[in-house]
This record gives sequence, structure tokens and C-alpha cells, in this order.
Amino acid sequence: MKALIADDDSDNREILVRMLAHAGWEADAVGGGGEAVVRVLSGGYDIALLDLAMPGVDGFEAARRIRAGGSRIALVAVSGAEAEERARESGFDRCLEKPYTLEDLRGVLRDIAGTAGRET
Repeated sequence: MKALIADDDSDNREILVRMLAHAGWEADAVGGGGEAVVRVLSGGYDIALLDLAMPGVDGFEAARRIRAGGSRIALVAVSGAEAEERARESGFDRCLEKPYTLEDLRGVLRDIAGTAGRET
């Protein structure tokens, strides 16, 4: 399984890459929402984890663009609990609340396992 991570913070990207590797996933990481949209719509990913608070194209807008582009990839919003309702309205399937643990991430991956790879 392959994931795309989008976060403007390089430390956060590296943490998620390592956590996903520990969970048996391959991951690529980008620093912004605009690049995430291009990569997701190009295909090759089963899931995208998008930070919501990025400059420029934030996670909310990236999710809207991904959905508008026709992709049904599993989208996970990475942010605080206060953004969950807005994230779902933007097209996210799940939220991973900061601060998260490896077990939290594994729980999200298990929950979306039935929808991972549903990209059109």
C-alpha cells in the first residue's frame, strides 16, 4: 500500500513517513497542498494524509480539488479535533488528531482499509 503525505512542516512529514513504514506502508511526502493535488490526481496512491493548516493551498482546499478531480482516494485530515466537521464537509474520510501515536495511525489505516485503493 502506498500513501502520500502533505505537510508544510518537514519534521511532521518525516514522523508520518516513519510511522507509515513501521505500519508496513510505503510513503511519499510533499510540502504543500497544491503539489498533493497534482500527485494524487496522477494516481498511484491508496491514501493521502493532508495537514489542514498549510500556507497557500491548505488541506481543506486540496481535498475539495481532489474530489472535484474525480478521485475517490481515501483522504485523512491531519489536525486537531475542532476541524473534524469542516474536514468531512471538504471531502475527507477520516481525521487523525494531533498529537497522534502509532496506534492512532494504525486505527485510521484499519478503519479505511475497506476504502483504500478506491481511486478512480
